[in-house]
Formats: sequence, C-alpha cells, structure tokens
Amino acid sequence: MNALTDSERRTGVFRSHKRALLPLLASAILLWSLAGCAQAARLALVIGNDQYQSVEKLKNAKNDANLIAGVLKKAGFEVTQANDLAREQLWSTVDNFKTRIGKGDEVVFYFAGHGVQIGSTQLLLPTDIKAVNEGQVQRDGVPLVDIQDALKDARVAVFIIDACRDNPFPKQGTRSMGATRGLLPPEPSTGQIIMMSAGRNQKALDEVPSETAKNGLFTWELVQVIQTPGIEIRTALEQVKASVDDRAKRASHEQRPSLVNDLRGNFYFFGPTTIQVAPAGALPARARSAEEIEDAYWDGIRDSSDKAAFDDYLKDYPAGRYVPLARRRSLALGAVGKPGPTATQPASPPVAAAISAAPRSIIKDCADCPELVVIPAGTFTMGSGAGEQGLANAAGATTIFTSRESPQHNVNVPSFAAGKYAVTKAQFAAFVRAQNYLTEAERGDGCHGYTGTEFKKDRAYNWRSVGFTQGDDHPVVCVSWNDAKAYAQWLSQLTGKRYRLLSEAEREYAARAGTQTAFWWGDNNNTSGANYNGTGPVFNGSPKGEWRKATVAVNSFAPNPFGLFNVHGNVFEWVEDVFHDNYTGAPVDGSAWTSGGDRGMRVLRGGSWISSPVVLRSAYRLMNPPDVRYGSIGLRIARTL
Repeated sequence: MNALTDSERRTGVFRSHKRALLPLLASAILLWSLAGCAQAARLALVIGNDQYQSVEKLKNAKNDANLIAGVLKKAGFEVTQANDLAREQLWSTVDNFKTRIGKGDEVVFYFAGHGVQIGSTQLLLPTDIKAVNEGQVQRDGVPLVDIQDALKDARVAVFIIDACRDNPFPKQGTRSMGATRGLLPPEPSTGQIIMMSAGRNQKALDEVPSETAKNGLFTWELVQVIQTPGIEIRTALEQVKASVDDRAKRASHEQRPSLVNDLRGNFYFFGPTTIQVAPAGALPARARSAEEIEDAYWDGIRDSSDKAAFDDYLKDYPAGRYVPLARRRSLALGAVGKPGPTATQPASPPVAAAISAAPRSIIKDCADCPELVVIPAGTFTMGSGAGEQGLANAAGATTIFTSRESPQHNVNVPSFAAGKYAVTKAQFAAFVRAQNYLTEAERGDGCHGYTGTEFKKDRAYNWRSVGFTQGDDHPVVCVSWNDAKAYAQWLSQLTGKRYRLLSEAEREYAARAGTQTAFWWGDNNNTSGANYNGTGPVFNGSPKGEWRKATVAVNSFAPNPFGLFNVHGNVFEWVEDVFHDNYTGAPVDGSAWTSGGDRGMRVLRGGSWISSPVVLRSAYRLMNPPDVRYGSIGLRIARTL
C-alpha cells in the first residue's frame, strides 16, 4: 500500500464541533474551563525508533521515549508507548490510538527517531525504511501531516518530534536523498502545537553535552522545563528553544528547536489544567483576562444556528473584537431563518460582500516578509451564473470549464490577511538563501519555460531563469504547489505566525472585493488594467489589446478595492484546495476544501500573462498536479489572524 493511499484513507476535513456554552457574567470569574467537560481525557502516544534495519541505528531514541513517557504519566496522561516500529506497526498503533480520542481530550504525540523532509513533506521513518530512492522513501515514510489529521479531533494536540538527526540516506549523484538534515514544522490545524527538535539544516544532538544521562539534548531539556508547576505550554516551549540553543552553542553546535502553534486557550503539563471544572461556588484557579472570556464566549457560539446567540453577544460586547462577524451572522440568520446555504443549496438571491470603506490595515512581520493587507470578513456569492458563463463560452471557454464554477453559493469568509502582491522573486530568494532550498524544478527535470513562441520543459528553466527577463520586483514563477507550501512554512517558522496559501474561497472573495462582475472593475476587459494576452479571443465585446509575453512588476496597474494588486493576470496563483469538478458539497465558511475530489490535483486562480481574458475572471478555476512548474505560475501568501 503506498503513501498516497494511506493519506487518502486518513485525511478528512476539519469540522468545528458545536459546544454548549453557559451565558457568561460580565465579571472576570469563569467557573468552568475552556476545555469544556470534566470527562476529558489526557492521552499520549510515545514512539522511540532506534533499531533501523537498512539505515544508521540511533543511540538514544528509545531512552528519550522512556524519559518523556515517565514524565507524561506523572502529569496524568494515559501513555501508550511503542518502540522500534515498522511501517505497518506504526500505522496500526496510530489508528488504534485514534479510536480512543474524544472531542474534548488533550493529546500528546511524541516521536524520536529518524525523519527527513522531501519537498514540503515531513516524513517520520519506520524501522523497515529502505534507502532505494526518494520515491521509495515517500511511499514508505509516514507523513507527519497524516498523523496530524488522525489526531485532529482532540481539543488540544501537542506534537513533539525529535527526528532531526543526520540524513540517514546515501547520496544519489551529487546530492543527498531528501533534505540534508532537519525538518520544517508543518502547518498546524486548529488546537495543535508542533515542536521540532532542531531547525532546518540543523542536527539534533543525540547525547546531552556533559551529562551522564543517555538522552538527546532536546528531550532532556524538554522534560526539565515542562515539569515546572504552572508553566503554560507556549512559555515552556519558548524556554526549551532558548535552553537547547544555549547548551548547543556551548558545545560548539548549532541547534535551535522550531515551533508552530495554533493552540486555542491555555495548556499545562503540570499545575493549572485545562480539563478541570471548578465546583459550584468555588473560585477559579486563576482569574481569566477579559480577552480570554470573550474568546471563550465567541468559541461557544461561532457555529451556532441561533440568531439570538449572536444578538446576545452584541449586547454583552458592543465594542467586542467579533462584532463584525456577529452582526453578519445575525443578519444572515435573520434573513433566512436558518444557517446560510451550502453549495447544494444555491444562494437566492445572490449577495455581494459588505465592504467597508475604511483604510486597509497593513502587516509586515519581518524584513523579508511579504506585505499583507487585512481583508475584512464578509459574505459573497462564489462561482458564476448562467449569464457570465454564456459570455465565457462565447469567448472561447468550454462548458466543461464553466460548469466547474457552479452551483453558485454564499460563503461567509472570516477576516484574514492576504499578500498585497504576488510573492516576488526577491522575497522567494530570501527563503532560498535562508533554507538552502532547492525547488522541485532544480531537484527534478526543470520547468516549462517560455521560448518566445511556446512553453518548453527544460532542466535549464527554474525560478532563477524562466525564458524571459524578470526583475526582483516581478512575481516568482516556476514554483510548484509543494514549493509554495514550503515557502509558507518557512514564513511561519520565521515569524511565529500562521502563514499559508489562500483557500479557493478566500482567493475569489479577495479578487472580487465586493463585486459580482466578471472582473473587479466590471464585465469588460482591457490590457491597460491587467497583464494578459490581449491579442486572442475577446470577452463581452472588449477590444483587443497588448500582449507583453512576460511578467510585469507586481505593483503594476491599479489595485482592487481591497488594496490587492494583479488579482487578474500576470501569474496564476496556487491555492490550498484539492480540485473538485463543481461546488456541490463545498464548505461555506471560507475554509479550504481538502477532502474528497482529485487529490492528485490542486487549484490555481487568477490567470496569467499568457492567458486570454476569459481565464482572468474572478470565478475561473484551473487545476494542475502539485509538482507542476510553469513560467506562468506563482503564488500569493495568506496569514491567519
């Protein structure tokens, strides 16, 4: 059974589970925990792989597993420990563990052993892994993201991965199979926090410098810190990063653990817990802040179908942080008397997003980070109607393509931040330098570059050289979906924020910026407003125009009402979603659609410099395999707020 099949049978869409929430008093006393119920369990799965059959054996992985298992038992966890697992044993252990997890539980997954990163995939290696080639490793390694999916029903899931040893595989030609060493942490799901024992291109020390204990540096320091009574996990893990970094430097070594986080509420190994409910009349272990109380209130009603729940929030928090969302949910529920339509219930009548005229907030988290625009929350009609599809078909589209834009449906999009521009060549170069990263074009057989008359795949083409002249302020191209994901993960690691690709719904919502026309400026098109092939079939009687036969700077042309540049044309942009033939059953909450569909295809939006006008429309959808590279494909980044 190959890894793709395993991934398919384990992957599901995260669905928020509704939780009952008692009305909260205005006081700061919260008489029950953010976790929700007294029956919530603390469960841990601990794995230590030492005895590898075909690659280098490790000294202390099982010792590390034994050490962390003992500490977790003292912390009240029911620990399942299994060592030296082959692939099928590892999966059956994870599957059995998964069946015990309830929605309110707190879960820890710990792995010590070998791990490698191939592309954007973090692979934990079972003991029977074979060093044949990268394809073999990808099939037989265990993707960490699949384990995340298996455990995502837990309210809190802590992943601790001590797998950043030397690359155990031999070189193939002039390069090693997979990354040289170290792993980038993957993007966490809601309620998850992930810590890797070392950063990219760093090696985790398998022994503690100057200690007699037979343990790796990372796990040894981890257990010292997390046993501190009352230390919250985010504070604890930041201390672990600092202490490991300090001790490694004193041993003339570079090792600094990496961390990504999407935890909601607080979590403690020892001390104040998140699973205890205070007895009636008792004071809480600590007074919660006003923000924590408001967050708890909102978490309890955010998925409600009851209009009164949102009206109550607006009364209790007239200046609250969720007021815009609450107002929209109240209005939507008041208008239809039930939750908004799904993709199998076409919106009637279609509605446009409510767009604020206020200046847009701008975010820039680091010198090399893309500039982001805060996109306001709103509701919009996704897809195209019969009128636009008729114009598209007349302009050269086929019904196979336009049918993918149906059925139209209303989507409620929470606020998020999106790249003001497509990611530039200079910004991508900073990532390449920092991570010593090779794109899939550079590792493989190149990219489809433009020869001046056609696209041609050649090893000479990659993001550095694409067949036409590009400046640093042009959008990076010849990047695969996997490359785009790796870039987002690096930004997350660099900033501690949750960077990612846009969902397909977010991309269309951001492009429309409150409009329902084919393009944000209307139903006609011209090459003075976007970079595309203006010499081909026209859309809706628009005049023909220019074809520049190359990308242009990302700040070319006027921005749309949201302040985003080049949402139509210049480069196609990868989004997160798996491709589906139509919108039947699509999410209506703005999230990416990653279950079902064709998992061998990912979605692209926006059109490019080589596209005809019909392809630039806000509703147009294109799909390609995640490893495809073209001189017309780039990316735009998003950040969860």
